[in-house]
Amino acid sequence: MCIRDRLGADGLHVGQDDLDALAAWRPDPGMLLGISITEPSQVEDAVALGADYLGAGPVFATPSKADAAQPMGLEELAEAVARSSVPVVAIGGITEESVRSIIEAGASGVCVISAIASAPDAAAAARGLKAAVDEALRDVARA
Repeated sequence: MCIRDRLGADGLHVGQDDLDALAAWRPDPGMLLGISITEPSQVEDAVALGADYLGAGPVFATPSKADAAQPMGLEELAEAVARSSVPVVAIGGITEESVRSIIEAGASGVCVISAIASAPDAAAAARGLKAAVDEALRDVARA
């Protein structure tokens, strides 16, 4: 959190293991707070702590984090979205091909690591993911 203060970041994202430290930190007005959840039962507590958005996952198995929780899958993602009063973004094992099902489950967006970091052309991978998210969001809004 000291890094956030020194760099002037717009927000802070914390995991479930960081919630004790969060209790001692008071965000500046207007600063975004994201909290990771690994199961739908954590939604209400995260929102009560002041989360502006939730990072839900891993949705699918991921090679990016060796100690990741068990994948929640699309059904639990949809349950987390239904229980949340703030936007939910999905993380974990997400590919350009899985984006549509994630958005259809109700997620507001996606967060990725390996889909870009392991791609031969990271910029092209990022563009492809953005296009897939934008298209899925448009289609879901029309439905």
